[in-house]
Amino acid sequence: GIRVMWNVLWGFPGEQDAWYAETARMIPSLYHLMPPRLVTRLRYDRYSVYQAQAAEYGLRLQAAEAMRMTYDLDPGLLDDLTYYFDAVPAPPPAGPGVRAMQRAVMDWSDAFWRGPLHPLLCVRDDGEALHFLDTRDQTAQFRVDGLSREIYLACEDGCKI
Repeated sequence: GIRVMWNVLWGFPGEQDAWYAETARMIPSLYHLMPPRLVTRLRYDRYSVYQAQAAEYGLRLQAAEAMRMTYDLDPGLLDDLTYYFDAVPAPPPAGPGVRAMQRAVMDWSDAFWRGPLHPLLCVRDDGEALHFLDTRDQTAQFRVDGLSREIYLACEDGCKI
């Protein structure tokens, strides 16, 4: 009964477009989780690490275009007053990796919200075996028992460092 609202951000200083292509290929394994609302470019806000330490990230920021168009103020004054900033020069548009991520998220959203039931990945432990139900692509049911069950359960806690 919990509804999660989240977005995928792209456009971080120093990122590689290929990272998004790699992530897009993994998206179908997440279809049982609530998808993000959208994939959108990172915005530079006042007090963010990118605004406060712009030079350290190789950024030069100015008041966002909407602010420059709305207020006829000296650029330095506007930069002191605004909350939203644009990078100068403007960053490149979304690359093929980001576009693949956007398509993957749209497919995820379609799969999740289609029909009366959301895709599921769940497990039930009856004390002797784990019973899995996976409806992300096609309905699959399987059972894990013995040593495989013990290994799976040991992974629940992860390793302590």
